[in-house]
Amino acid sequence: MKAFKLIFDTFIDFVFPQFCIICFHPAPWLCKECFKDSRKALPECFECRRLNNNFKTHSNCESDLSKSIFLFKYDNNAKQLMIHLKLKSCFEIATVLRRLANESPIASTLLGKEISFVPIPITTNKRKERGFNQVEEIFKEILNERLFTDVLFIHNKFKNQSDSSKSERVNSNFKFEVNPSYINSIKSTKELCLLDDVITTGTTLRRAARAIKKINPSIKIYSFAFFRGKAYWDDNPSILLSKEI
Repeated sequence: MKAFKLIFDTFIDFVFPQFCIICFHPAPWLCKECFKDSRKALPECFECRRLNNNFKTHSNCESDLSKSIFLFKYDNNAKQLMIHLKLKSCFEIATVLRRLANESPIASTLLGKEISFVPIPITTNKRKERGFNQVEEIFKEILNERLFTDVLFIHNKFKNQSDSSKSERVNSNFKFEVNPSYINSIKSTKELCLLDDVITTGTTLRRAARAIKKINPSIKIYSFAFFRGKAYWDDNPSILLSKEI
């Protein structure tokens, strides 16, 4: 069977060669040159976005998240990757993202912890439309039984974040709730990690963490995402020199 699969995959690659979705050169979805162009993230505080070691949230920044790790800036390359995964169902993009996580020491350390991982849910309508939750698709092969996909659900009417403006995302009235069947286990859990693909304003993660903290105020919550939107200092990094780090 393995030999047959190898022959079949070789035939498919020959008939339908893969191309980098950014520059269209022959490569499996993201070529090395375009990967090099991706802006790696600097470790910063989730709330104030000033630099801080290991992506920890500053102790004087009020937050339900102890640490929020992300790997890259959400630039045009990242947008193309997510469009192909979410809207065009190119599941090979999930393989690319898993590879990026495995190659990152700080990501592989967090994802290797023996704790529970909870993906941010999508609406019922979005799941019916796409047929899958892209966050679950990315992480299921990494986390296996440590991935709990039905801990959170969305309460209230919810406009998809990718379809919303920045002000709409910040001011929307949606909230998350914990599935009643998980309440007792959440109460006894010491650590948990929320998973998402892209962080923009951070509103989604804040509200997800808040829902869990209502059940267990002492739980330590981390988050992991692949991309985050621009910080206030991105266009002028020298501004960091005048800030307390």
